[in-house]
Amino acid sequence: MVDKATGEEIIPGKYAMVPGPAASPLMKYRHEYLLRKREGDSGQKFQPEPYRDASNESGQ
Repeated sequence: MVDKATGEEIIPGKYAMVPGPAASPLMKYRHEYLLRKREGDSGQKFQPEPYRDASNESGQ
């Protein structure tokens, strides 16, 4: 795969996916959680309840 703008090859480790400015709090939490798991911190369970988006609540 090649970056159209630069012509450089896209290789693992050179680029990172991160949540953008419009990402929901749940998406940001998920990203931070996965980073911690990759670094070996597997003691925390995925618990997104406090980060749930009010717009995605049922009944609204």
